[in-house]
Amino acid sequence: MNAPGNTVGGPRPPGQGMETLGMIGLGCAGVVAAAGALVWAAGQLAGFAAHRAWPAVPFEVAPKLAWRLAATPGDPAAAWPAAVHTQLGPAPLLWACLVALVVLPIPPILLAARAVRGRGTGPAKDGFVRRAPLVRHGSVRAARRRAPQTRPSVEAPRKAPPSEVGYPLGSTRRPGGVTLWPSWEASVRVVGPPGSDKTLRLFARIVRQHPGPALVT
Repeated sequence: MNAPGNTVGGPRPPGQGMETLGMIGLGCAGVVAAAGALVWAAGQLAGFAAHRAWPAVPFEVAPKLAWRLAATPGDPAAAWPAAVHTQLGPAPLLWACLVALVVLPIPPILLAARAVRGRGTGPAKDGFVRRAPLVRHGSVRAARRRAPQTRPSVEAPRKAPPSEVGYPLGSTRRPGGVTLWPSWEASVRVVGPPGSDKTLRLFARIVRQHPGPALVT
């Protein structure tokens, strides 16, 4: 039971509606400003490409350019002041510059977002460990970094063969392509039914590459 005055669908706290409207207004202003900046930059690039000179259009008029271009898409030059029409490039070139400014940044942004997500310490959305922790703790580079403590007799551990600093575990499937090579001090737990070739496929390879005596039971 809800307390009196706190029912579902009751009146909103004072000022909440105005705060929401303010956020919507800021969002719309940001969209207009970004669109204006892109249109202005496209006009500048098209003018320079066509005439080897920058059109004399101040950045302050960028929001107006976006509004005018939306109203006259068939004649983009009409969005600019009449005094600079001769400084602009042809309409196809201007539209090509605008499309390029919108499309070209997308791949770097997606790659940067993927890299930032990969640096997380928790599991990915599918429940598997992320790429960054695997590389940081289970790769050949990580094994070489620990070599001064795990294999102090190895000279130049950063250039040593992988078998001198760690043992092979294969490559991951998800995330794909990470070669696992823990240092020799790391423990490994293998879960598999009897007869699944754990000894032959994994432990025999590890013992065969061990750089010194090994006690196998």
